[in-house]
Amino acid sequence: MTGDSHSHHNHSIELTKASKTRLLFSVFLTIVFMFLEIFVGVIADSLALLSDAAHMLNDVASLLLALITIRLLERQPTYSFTYGYRRAEVFSGFINAISLLFIAAYILYEAFERAVYGFKFEVQGGLVLIVGVIGLLVNIFVVLLLLPVKEGSLNIEGAFHHVMADILGSLGAIIAGLGIMLFQAYWLDTFVSLFIVLLISKNAFSLLLRSSKVFMEVSPDNVSTKRVLEEIKALPGVINIHDFHAWILSTNYYVVTAHVITEKLENIPLVTKQIHKILHNHGFNHVTVQVEIEQCLEDHDCVSDSPFL
Repeated sequence: MTGDSHSHHNHSIELTKASKTRLLFSVFLTIVFMFLEIFVGVIADSLALLSDAAHMLNDVASLLLALITIRLLERQPTYSFTYGYRRAEVFSGFINAISLLFIAAYILYEAFERAVYGFKFEVQGGLVLIVGVIGLLVNIFVVLLLLPVKEGSLNIEGAFHHVMADILGSLGAIIAGLGIMLFQAYWLDTFVSLFIVLLISKNAFSLLLRSSKVFMEVSPDNVSTKRVLEEIKALPGVINIHDFHAWILSTNYYVVTAHVITEKLENIPLVTKQIHKILHNHGFNHVTVQVEIEQCLEDHDCVSDSPFL
């Protein structure tokens, strides 16, 4: 007997009706300021501003991923895409992570070049300071926009934390601008850019690791599959479990399949119900369980070479 159930967490979809406008406005503000930083960064010869613009690109990608996720949750599966379009979010995140690592590598190259020349690049501290202040105000405003809706979605919460981290980049630009204006400390601009590279690299590696785990169909980090198996095996009437597979389909959407051996035919309904309860309690959204009676072992040899036997 096969049991199949799934949960889509529709409460998060209800939240999106209130959060879409806030997300769109946040994306618009972030993109506008990102291009402003690129423009002024080139004029002021500021590596710190250009680095912060790259970090803003990370913010834009995070906000767009949140919007994409909302949109994908609203779309129904098709005959070709039977799981829907959830993996598109993961693929986008993977590309974003690779792009950020290339950007970080380029900034490191520029910083090294400036260090070799003894930080003789005359950065316009006044412009750096002004843009840093504007960036701080923009990021604070975006944080206030996202604050009321971040609790309903881990994707929005992730974007929120990206913007919070970017506040540090704006503060760094303000410090660099003041240092250059008051003390001609041009090295501060390069130092701040290296600090921002650390932020970019941290986010990029984290995103790359998470998306790679999804592509490799690794079990969820926050779920102990060993404990799940122990709980199922401890159920009355359960003899064994095989062909157990748990993986992440997309952000916060976990899938599990399993074959369970029970003693008697009459045990199947209760065992199936109990297993589904265990798996849902551990956070699995889509559950497929096939319960087989012990006689199957002798007549049909239905147990595979599984490490869980």
